[in-house]
Amino acid sequence: MTNPFFEALSKKSRSHPEDICFDLYGISGHEKSLSFSHMEDRIASTAQMYSDNGVSTGDIVLIFAQHSEGMLLAFFGAQWMGAIPAFMPPPTIKQDVKAWAASHQQLIERIKPHVVVSEPSCIEHVEALGVDIVISTDDIETFRAASTPDAISVDLDRIAFLQHSSGTTGLKKGVMVTYRQLLSQLDVYGASIGIDASANVVSWLPIYHDMGLIAATLLPMRNGVPVRLIDTFAWLSNPSSLISLLASHRNAYCWLPNFAFNYLAKRSRVELSADALAGVVAVINCSEPCKQDDMRAFRTRFEPHGLPANAVQVCYAAAEYVFAMTQTPRGEPIEGLLVDAHILETEKRVVVAHEATDRTKVVVPVGLPIEGAEIRIGDNLPDGHVGEVVIRGPSMCSGYFRNESTTAEKFVDSWYRTGDLGFRHRGVLYVTGRIDDLIIVRGKNLYAHDIEELASSVPGVKPGRTTAFGVDDASGTQQLILAVEATGEVSPKSLKIEISDRINTSFGIVPADIIAVRSNSLVKTTSGKISRAENRKSYLAKTLDVAPA
Repeated sequence: MTNPFFEALSKKSRSHPEDICFDLYGISGHEKSLSFSHMEDRIASTAQMYSDNGVSTGDIVLIFAQHSEGMLLAFFGAQWMGAIPAFMPPPTIKQDVKAWAASHQQLIERIKPHVVVSEPSCIEHVEALGVDIVISTDDIETFRAASTPDAISVDLDRIAFLQHSSGTTGLKKGVMVTYRQLLSQLDVYGASIGIDASANVVSWLPIYHDMGLIAATLLPMRNGVPVRLIDTFAWLSNPSSLISLLASHRNAYCWLPNFAFNYLAKRSRVELSADALAGVVAVINCSEPCKQDDMRAFRTRFEPHGLPANAVQVCYAAAEYVFAMTQTPRGEPIEGLLVDAHILETEKRVVVAHEATDRTKVVVPVGLPIEGAEIRIGDNLPDGHVGEVVIRGPSMCSGYFRNESTTAEKFVDSWYRTGDLGFRHRGVLYVTGRIDDLIIVRGKNLYAHDIEELASSVPGVKPGRTTAFGVDDASGTQQLILAVEATGEVSPKSLKIEISDRINTSFGIVPADIIAVRSNSLVKTTSGKISRAENRKSYLAKTLDVAPA
């Protein structure tokens, strides 16, 4: 084998050719099964298709697609022949296509892909970006080469793929991941969670984000592990599909963003036996800040059906380290740390509280560094002090593709500055929020997600559809601003009063402004998160879609 990443694929293709590599599920249920032998043959055929279109070693292949056989073949086929694939999100019906096009036009001008692959639903928009060669994922699925090439021999320091940041506008950063960094991550992280060839991975995650790509696609491929892949939109409309697949497959692993724990607890309606989920090994929260209440709701809902008490775990990840930097220990249930919220906000210091009050908060641990990873807080701050999380190690990437200025800013003296705030307590890492999302009001350090969580609990606010941000004022401090999506059940005036009172009671701060906006009008990133930056721009421009009085 000339590309070590494909070792398990080729081995399984020979020893267990009909074993499942990928099972694809859509709105109507199971769509198709892709065996290891099928995948190896079709990947090699796709590599030949690229060669026929003039793609050479080191060329960029940009892929605007999700959930299809063609999507998978497009990525792996590029790696097979030595090109550099990169997934990008295709436009959705809820997006402003003009904004999507403007952002990705800039990206294409920077990275200069030789070929762009598109799913049929958006091929017209992709072709309008001005690229010379556009290939449909449908054509990739039907193409059969007369003869297929072997995987080329790769230098481990060659770029394996680009992983782009999420966002709604602006130029996305393409993290350069080499094969050496990728293999280090997959082998070390895989060992830390105990994954082996007997495992099953179940996922609905978009593949154009690192959690879906690394944890739920490349990690199982490296280990010869089958993936049960649900279309993202199919899962949103039927969240029970994930639980059903976890119940159907032993030694099951799954990664979820934090919101999905509560979503599944509330929305899953599948009938389960008392031991249906006993075969689940790990359901890993990988979306800081992780919230104890959401994970507890998931455990409360599914432990009566056999979910092991220690199955819910936490991982801290960043594309700049390929994926995982920390992982909570297997076999140990997650226990949050109760801290004095006032001291944390005013002194950026941790004091453990022994009793919950209105002025305490729970911070969830994200675990210990995986093997080889070194983590420090700021300039080596002691335990219990909050600062920027900084990391280095064998999986750390060298920077952003054709973006020297941002690379120099974020990668300093062999360390990567994550932009996250956190602290250590008894050696364990805790992440408190993003530096960019810290709102400083008269010396108090408020985390936007804490404000948003409280506002979401107010009747008349659509849960999870809030955003908090700071706006500088003339006195040198910031004003706290909130925008919340109203359900229409409560008048905007009453809603604002209730939100303001609750925030003042909990944080000792009165928001300078609260705007009730129409349902589904707040701007989201491609990963589905509410974009604080973009909604802040809309607030300053006075273009928020205000709910009627």
